[in-house]
Amino acid sequence: MTLESVRKVIEKIDNKYFINIGAYDLSIENWRKLISYINNTYSVVFKEYVSNQEYEKINYDLLLHFWNGNTENGYMSVIDLETIKVNCYFNGINDLDFDVIYEDVLNDGNLKKVIDFVSSISDVIDKPFYLEEDITENRLVEIYKSKILVLEAM
Repeated sequence: MTLESVRKVIEKIDNKYFINIGAYDLSIENWRKLISYINNTYSVVFKEYVSNQEYEKINYDLLLHFWNGNTENGYMSVIDLETIKVNCYFNGINDLDFDVIYEDVLNDGNLKKVIDFVSSISDVIDKPFYLEEDITENRLVEIYKSKILVLEAM
């Protein structure tokens, strides 16, 4: 599958604000591996919603505390891919909810960066990831390791 095929399906969506990056049926072990990989590979800002405190790494222990219902403090992070940022929302342990700004994805070179990033995290936890239309979670593209499959012909 070519980048151009992925670009065409993204350009046809109705909601042109965010592109979701989703993965499903994650385990605690998947998250542990994913967070370790992200922290050791990318520049990250990890934020706590209530206090707005920021950290330079994703704090796995704070997320577990939140996911286990021991605090109402929510968390998110921003992963820096140099010319594009990936927003990460840690709403629940089972599903991954990342997003990128639609316009940023289509800028020169950024689509490849996003696909390379998603391929790498798919490889780390051995799960397929999806580029999805924001809000509807309409799955557009499946990325599993280095394999890319356009799901939506539109």
